[in-house]
Amino acid sequence: MRLLEDNAVVLTPTDLVGFAECRHLTTLDLGVTRGVSERPFRHDPTLELIRRKGLELEAEVLSDYVNQGKTVAQLERPAGALLSDLRAAQDATITAMQSGPDVIYQGTLFDGRWLGHPDFLLRTERPSLLGAWSYEPAESKLARHAKPSALLQLCAYSEGVARVQGLEPESMHLMLGDRQIERHRISDYAAYYRAIKRALEQRVDSGDATSTYPEPVPHCRVCPWSPTCAKQWREDDHLCRVANIRRTDTRRLRDAAIPTLTTLGTASADMRPRDLGARPFDRLRNQARLQLEQYRDGEVRYELIPPDPEEAGRGLACLPAPSLGDVFFDIEADPWIVDGGIEYLLGVVVGDGETPRYTPFWAHTRDEEKAAFERLMDFIVERLDRDPAMHVYHYNDYEPAALKRLMGRFATRVDELDRLLRGGVFVDLYDVVRQGVRISQESYSLKKVEKLYMPKREGPVTTAGYSTVAYEKYLKTGDPEELQGIEAYNRDDCVSTFLLRRWLEERRIEAEQQFGGALPRPQPHDGEASDAAQKMADETRRRVEALTPGIPADPLARSAKQQAQWLLAQLLDWHRREDKPQWWTYFHLKDKSPEDLVSSREALGDLTFDRVVAHEARSAIYRYDYDPTQEHRIVEGDKPLDPATDKSAGTVVAVDPAAGTIDLKRGLANDAPHPRALIGEKPFDASALRDALRRVADYVIANGIDGPGSYRATRDLLLRHSPRVRGVGAGEVLRGDSEGYVEAARRLALVLDDTCLPLQGPPGSGKTYTGARMILDLVRAGKKVGITATSHKAITNLIDAVCEAGREEGVRVCIVQKADEGDASTSPEVVAVASNKEVDVRLDDPSISIVAGTQWLMAREELEGKLDVLFVDEAGQMSLANVVAMGGAAGSIVLLGDPNQLPQVTQGTHPDGA
Repeated sequence: MRLLEDNAVVLTPTDLVGFAECRHLTTLDLGVTRGVSERPFRHDPTLELIRRKGLELEAEVLSDYVNQGKTVAQLERPAGALLSDLRAAQDATITAMQSGPDVIYQGTLFDGRWLGHPDFLLRTERPSLLGAWSYEPAESKLARHAKPSALLQLCAYSEGVARVQGLEPESMHLMLGDRQIERHRISDYAAYYRAIKRALEQRVDSGDATSTYPEPVPHCRVCPWSPTCAKQWREDDHLCRVANIRRTDTRRLRDAAIPTLTTLGTASADMRPRDLGARPFDRLRNQARLQLEQYRDGEVRYELIPPDPEEAGRGLACLPAPSLGDVFFDIEADPWIVDGGIEYLLGVVVGDGETPRYTPFWAHTRDEEKAAFERLMDFIVERLDRDPAMHVYHYNDYEPAALKRLMGRFATRVDELDRLLRGGVFVDLYDVVRQGVRISQESYSLKKVEKLYMPKREGPVTTAGYSTVAYEKYLKTGDPEELQGIEAYNRDDCVSTFLLRRWLEERRIEAEQQFGGALPRPQPHDGEASDAAQKMADETRRRVEALTPGIPADPLARSAKQQAQWLLAQLLDWHRREDKPQWWTYFHLKDKSPEDLVSSREALGDLTFDRVVAHEARSAIYRYDYDPTQEHRIVEGDKPLDPATDKSAGTVVAVDPAAGTIDLKRGLANDAPHPRALIGEKPFDASALRDALRRVADYVIANGIDGPGSYRATRDLLLRHSPRVRGVGAGEVLRGDSEGYVEAARRLALVLDDTCLPLQGPPGSGKTYTGARMILDLVRAGKKVGITATSHKAITNLIDAVCEAGREEGVRVCIVQKADEGDASTSPEVVAVASNKEVDVRLDDPSISIVAGTQWLMAREELEGKLDVLFVDEAGQMSLANVVAMGGAAGSIVLLGDPNQLPQVTQGTHPDGA
């Protein structure tokens, strides 16, 4: 936001994002623009590091375009802030767009009020006022997934591009920190963008720079005004200072005339808001009371939380009996280096005696990270073998989550980690503290809690963010002192965890004396896999050994056949590896309290029932409220579980993240209590897919990876063979010079020779239209066709396109679709069935020309050889393992997918090959 010489306020996409995140930020920025205040300077090395890393990523993306041979127009941002400077910069951008390079870097878009500098403008072959081409905006972001802020920015750039070229772009692009490129349809976000933009303009035009209050939001972490707002919260005795309070709690308390921390800390039980439960209210007012005591004299204090008979085994009762083999664990990570970040220091302390002993496992490269992970796992398992009662203690859940990522990344120590998780070896002391002890600090971070049991830390590195900054300095300078400072910090974290456990053991004794009666302990249990699981693992290992004899360890030294067999061998255990993290998450979440689940993105916690909003036949739709600041992945169509009953809570029919409401549909006969939390479904049974991969492997072991025979289409895919088409020689062009793409695809569909044909194109390029007409021609030729995808919605979309095409061209189609009511197509040509057996019966009916269902249906042995061609829609979202597993169902396979997402059979080491 800036004020030009004509007193016009110029807005930017950054201002738009700030307004969406925090209305008060706009107020403060307006004050600077109007000369009422000055923008503060916030020195934060971590934020500086993020800014520098963002610029480095931007430069890398630019270099990639240059190295790819793209024509790139590199522009410069205007040096001054005069209106003439901005106009000149936009004129240069328009000139560049008119000349038509592949990429424009650092353009300027300015309409007199809105100023934007998109990282990149990418040429696309859609005619516009510029000529036979047009442009779409692209941004590089360090994040690993799209965030609303980035999409808002891109919408603003898209509007500026549309103004110049007279054509609204179809898509906008995000180059993420892991170098993945996401393409988003602008129309999906345009309405929200326009509403936010209009609200910001009205706010600025009003000239009001005083009417908002700084409510805590996630954006505070990176906002330069954060210290200013924190000072105001202290002066106003704001409720946000109460540890672990949430925005919905703050609103409820204010509505009940409890506006400050002091009021809450001195409140009586009968002052509880009607929409806040008794237990949460008691927790908050006791927390506020204890903090008030610390504010008076500066002394950090604690008090014990009485055990709740309804929640046995929580708090101090979570502590296992101390054992000589116990390990205390902490990780240092850098999210900005290597693809996906790196866990560069895995530190452990063991306390066989009174003095803790520290061992670091360092890693500076991906190979070293794998080695460090394996050494750590071997270290822990060796201690577990010697002492089955030992545990691994950590604070908060980052460490187990990181080990799960490392296991998935390297496909190693899978069974060892499974044994530790299944056996309950990991103990999160954060849960023990929050559930068993109340402390007088505003935060329950380890650095705050440890003030109760250890002296103040000293040294160059004292926070996690600064350890990352120090590590980045080491990478640039090679100075070993930086590593020494990080190691000292990590050692202190491990020692702090060691001392915390000892302090909590003392509190256990105190609790038993204070509350009367012994507290229970969790009992050790064997984490070994079941006999059935071990038998399955042994069978997989024998197949892997039979597929890979003599194959070089170096991928570059392998022949095409060796690489294909190696890849098939890695896919055999893919589903087990994929299922494990889902099961781990399920078991981790289902025993947590609704309050604890609030902090997990895999769940939705602390729900309150609002009302019944509608009735449908023999079902009702129930609305529940939750804190809208919760981040979660539950979306419409999901069927989440109630962790209290371990049963379905219903089907999600609507989610409003802004209002903090979720609507669940369930039968009127369902007398289960209203859920207080939701977690994801249990993993689907993947046995049909695993068994199908084994059949492919057994065939290859007996007959080789190449040549005619069963599963040839997916064997071709693994071998990276070009599509084999009758009448077209190997290596010849598939589409004639005068032939359109749709015309060529329809011709090729009829002459596929047990092969795999990828049909690629970005969203909106006509894959569904083309695929539907290819299917129609196959039906006309008397062939049986399969349709599958990763979701019923995608399957139904392609089915409906086929039915519509059939009506247009006068071709009768008869389709059987396995899907539940509500998921299946409602087209009259479709018969929806609920069981595999019904599909098998109808397949023998000569009138059935198309069978549709998910990969679990298509991988079944009963379907092998029953189809001529299988169409896989949205193939880029399906794993290579599942494509191969379905290979027996049809002679040929057509993959419909985005070229940026379609599974690529590479020479890499990722077990999925994608």
